[in-house]
Amino acid sequence: TFSPGRMLLLSLLGITLCGVVLLSLPFAQVVPVGFFDVLFTTISTVCVTGLQTVPLASFSFFGHCVILALMQIGGLGLMTFSFFLASLFTNMRMTSKLIAGQLFEFDSWSKIRSFLSLIIFVTISLEAIGACILYQTFKTVMPTGQAWFYAVFHSVSAFCNAGMSLFSDGTMYAFANSPGVLLPLSFLIIAGGIGFIVWYELAHSLRNTWAWLRNQACPLFSFSLHTRIVLSTSLLLVAFGTLCIWGIEHLHAMKDMSGTNGMLNSFFMAVSM
Repeated sequence: TFSPGRMLLLSLLGITLCGVVLLSLPFAQVVPVGFFDVLFTTISTVCVTGLQTVPLASFSFFGHCVILALMQIGGLGLMTFSFFLASLFTNMRMTSKLIAGQLFEFDSWSKIRSFLSLIIFVTISLEAIGACILYQTFKTVMPTGQAWFYAVFHSVSAFCNAGMSLFSDGTMYAFANSPGVLLPLSFLIIAGGIGFIVWYELAHSLRNTWAWLRNQACPLFSFSLHTRIVLSTSLLLVAFGTLCIWGIEHLHAMKDMSGTNGMLNSFFMAVSM
């Protein structure tokens, strides 16, 4: 009786309820935040839209941790997260495996499980690398503990394409001249934006290529139409957007920047858009 659509709806309602309850707790807020603002913030975070009716500074460190968790769950995908946990801690019944097959469009549970494992591995690995790189810049302008939390938060926000920032103006304007912030954020946004099916096929391609280089009988992996379209379109849009933004703004909004820094900011904005 539980179709993938119903499961997705129930998962969304469940995580939204948890988020609203946690963010409504007194120690989750620095200043009083109304119920509808809490509700909007929760849904916006889970659905990674980046829209806010109140600044994130309205919430305490605990509130920021809740927002970080909601953002991560939303970025991974509710069903992906649910099925991965279920596959780790329970012996899933055939009905659940069939639903997972419908959702992820694989014909065997072993493929689904390897796909889910790759999603979690790629997500944690890239976000950890991004956080370590961001920390090197953040530690120069804030205390160590805060620098680590800001690095993790913005790394997750970028990879999940959530568009949320803990800085007071809600932007990365303070780091417009910092390649150590703009470049890792840009590549995290691209990595999260191309989707996990692309990462799944890239992983298989690398594995087959490695086996082929070691003279093992393994055919080179061929990408699906989906992956070819995603990679080529992403490359064209980012390149075209970067050149357009720089061409229009290098004598206006970026007139005080060097040519290299102007191109870097144009690249960041093209990727972000």
